[in-house]
Amino acid sequence: MPHRLHGRDAERAAIAGRLAALVDGGGVILADGSAGLGKTRLLAEARELASDAGATVAAAGAEPRDRLVPLGVLRAALGAPGAGDDLTGDPAAQRLQIIRDAEHRLREAAAAAPAVVLLDDLQWADAGTIAGLRFLTSRLAAAPVLWLLAFRPGEASPELRAAATAWEAAGAPRLTLEPLAETAVAAALAELAGAPPGPELLTLARRAQGSPFLLVELLRGLQEERAIRIADGVAEVAAPRLPARIRETMRVRLRRLGPASRDVARAAAVLGRSCSFAQLSAMLDLAPSVLLGPVDAVIAADLLTSDGAALSFRHDLLRQAVLDTIPAAERRALLRHAADVLLTAGGTPSDVAAALVASADAGDRDAAATLLTAARTLGPADPAAAARVGRRALELIDATDPLRAPLVAETALLLHAAGHDREALAFAEQALQDEDLTAEQEGEILLRVAEMLGLSADVRTAHGRRALALPGLSPGLAARHRVRLLANLAVSGDHAEARAVAETIRVQDGPPTGARVRALALLACAEGDLRKTLVLCDEAERLAHEADDDDQRVLDEIGLMRGDALAALGEVGAALELAERAAAGARITRQAWAERMWDSVRGRQLLVLGRLDEAHTVLQRVIDAGPLGATGDGAALVAYLRVVTHLGDAAGRERALALADDLLREGSRGVRHHVGWMLTLDAFFRGDREGMRRGAAAGVPRFPSEPGDAPRLARVAAALGDPALMDQAVGLARERAACAPHTPVLWGSKTHTEAIASGDAAAMAAAAEHLLAAGAPLAAAIAHEDRAAAVTDRDARIAALDAALQAYASAGAVADLARVRARLRDLGERRRVTAGPATGDAAALAPAAGWGALTEAQRAVAALAAAGLTNRQVGERLHLSPNTVGSHLREAYNKLGVHSRVELMRAHQDALHHA
Repeated sequence: MPHRLHGRDAERAAIAGRLAALVDGGGVILADGSAGLGKTRLLAEARELASDAGATVAAAGAEPRDRLVPLGVLRAALGAPGAGDDLTGDPAAQRLQIIRDAEHRLREAAAAAPAVVLLDDLQWADAGTIAGLRFLTSRLAAAPVLWLLAFRPGEASPELRAAATAWEAAGAPRLTLEPLAETAVAAALAELAGAPPGPELLTLARRAQGSPFLLVELLRGLQEERAIRIADGVAEVAAPRLPARIRETMRVRLRRLGPASRDVARAAAVLGRSCSFAQLSAMLDLAPSVLLGPVDAVIAADLLTSDGAALSFRHDLLRQAVLDTIPAAERRALLRHAADVLLTAGGTPSDVAAALVASADAGDRDAAATLLTAARTLGPADPAAAARVGRRALELIDATDPLRAPLVAETALLLHAAGHDREALAFAEQALQDEDLTAEQEGEILLRVAEMLGLSADVRTAHGRRALALPGLSPGLAARHRVRLLANLAVSGDHAEARAVAETIRVQDGPPTGARVRALALLACAEGDLRKTLVLCDEAERLAHEADDDDQRVLDEIGLMRGDALAALGEVGAALELAERAAAGARITRQAWAERMWDSVRGRQLLVLGRLDEAHTVLQRVIDAGPLGATGDGAALVAYLRVVTHLGDAAGRERALALADDLLREGSRGVRHHVGWMLTLDAFFRGDREGMRRGAAAGVPRFPSEPGDAPRLARVAAALGDPALMDQAVGLARERAACAPHTPVLWGSKTHTEAIASGDAAAMAAAAEHLLAAGAPLAAAIAHEDRAAAVTDRDARIAALDAALQAYASAGAVADLARVRARLRDLGERRRVTAGPATGDAAALAPAAGWGALTEAQRAVAALAAAGLTNRQVGERLHLSPNTVGSHLREAYNKLGVHSRVELMRAHQDALHHA
């Protein structure tokens, strides 16, 4: 390669500029372009610039096999310990730990010096790596860490394309490498040839179409053939023709090697872009000592490089060129042999799967069994890729093979985990039509459908009942089905039948298991026994660990119950922190169903905290991920309607109502209950008494429940003048408060509900202040607004409406602000108030900028950050999640007009000086 970087002055300047600004915080730079346009060379230049600037540098390049290697390129770059390299263990937990360790190491490194991470060829990275990068770049946005990410756009995965769009939207520059201009080509040729190029050489070079890689290959080929002559200070070609290096490509290069070296090159290409010496030795069935000479020859031919641990092709184009020299039938046989070699010589499940997918023939049962194992191993990290592996395995065996049923069951569950609920159900249903299935095989597939938590509980229940009706089902599988039926009945709202099934299980199925305790926890949560729910969740986790059953899907199911119980108990911060952590893990490991469930919990807690725009974003994602069917989806839809109503989003309301119509027709009993409550609230917002009367009869949903449902039901009862409904609301509020009498949100909701029933304005004011202090500004605003309606004194009414206005503004509740301002105008008062940001951090009726514009939360976060604490340390000090700290800090930066922690420190010192 040329020593100088030619034709990339703008790109080099952009990187240098970002490096110079690292002291004020990090960021992302994207570099994309087709193969051979110099992305790798640009990253090498960036590495030199970063080193010259005193930065710590980490670098790696992805390989084609990394599509099936979870977090492969991140591990290579950041020196993370290997994880998921065997066919056993808990890969999901390992991968999540890798991400957390990477964040910790980068923070530590960046504390000493700016850090630069260079990642090449991300088009080959697995989806989990892209999710991990999005997570890390967001978490480290305020740290002096610069990410330079290079990829081929035409080969980028959907996940990478979406990530690139998001990074660009957040301000990341995108350096798209175009073919070199003729001036740059001439400069590179002059350096390579040792003299300025003449007309014939320039004409020939144009055939490289500005590709630096092909240009270099062209010059090397010409030089090898001694086809360049220098005369009168000009480099010229003897004849205007392509050299053999280009004309015959790799076939010529391989012919120049001896037979043993050719075998080495082809074997290495079959094993992947990189391989170990031991794998190459096993592939060729030769002693390592015999391979030393041939390997050295291939390295000398510039095909392979060695870093001491692995042999790698210098460029994927080289590897592909070598593969293309192997006849198709021979290549297929070699790939099949490579799979066996990788199995016995330390290959990862991903490597093995990639080789088998490309090479296994129909009837290869051993390959199918290995692919099933690989699919199970890949599933916790990338279920979509694992499902593709499972489907390929199914193509290898016939309809009567006993392996078919477990493959179908596993693949269906993987499709569901990847978020393809309908496809998963259809896939399983098609397999269930096979008349050759035994009762046990059919029951295994039906159990997987019953475990698909993203489906309607009614669908899951029906499949469980179908399995239990099968003649000849083994006692063990029947017991598993009864436990799952208990859980599904609890969620669907059929509590009486659920209790009957629980009694059957107690009598027939012996000592408690982790799965049974999980189901009983779900029933307790659905029936409102929240403290018992938390105790059973602890017991279920203990039993899972003792049984070595730490499958992430199991832990997510327990965690979701815990999150719903905490939320219903009014422990909003704990529920949100649990959900944020779990949702981040689900994104990294591509568990779409779990991410949707956790986002439902997150969105509902963000709404309670008055962070409307954040809640809207999260709940919109739940709805977009559809189709909706799970009970948590119904709760999310209720929350979404409330959010869009507060925001005055008419289009969002229409969409919510359209989805409600669908769910009323197709949803389970539990989902229909949520939809009915949603329509009741919509009728209340619109003042539709008949609509309220129709919906209120069913009451509020008990699972998952919301602390503020009781006062909302009381408001409906007051609007209808319905004493029985009011008694129901008060009873609900007292019942929930009794579960956690010292929880501020539940105490405030109970006080507000009782105050609505009695018309006690003073109690409403007390409830509002308590709710506001508990971090629930919307609930506080509603209590203040109810207080304004309950008093007759004009000044007291204005004070109550002003308090409501302030709380609504802090949440960004545009529609509520308009309504309260209109009520104030009716009293002869005008207020100029704008909604704050969705984080709930803006203070209404306060300065728009400066320290006085900061909320208490923002001020506390900013002060600690100005004292030198990291976001994580600030979060630990204030009991906030790092995401919440980052959100507060960004808003503080905006209001203070600062762009870095250095500027924040100065602003804080100035404020203290003038205080």
